[in-house]
Amino acid sequence: MISTGNQIGRYKIRSAIGKGGMGEVFLAEDTELERLVALKVLPEALANDMAEAQWDKANGR
Repeated sequence: MISTGNQIGRYKIRSAIGKGGMGEVFLAEDTELERLVALKVLPEALANDMAEAQWDKANGR
């Protein structure tokens, strides 16, 4: 579970913005560029499906 203060890569979570069928959106701070961004986090199942589709496309399937 992602919550305020967590770090995902270079992004530090500030607060939740919204949640829907495609995932959750958070207000986060990009610690390298020192600016605020919206960060979308996909559900694991959806992320795996997208990775598989990209692999299939790259390999001509």
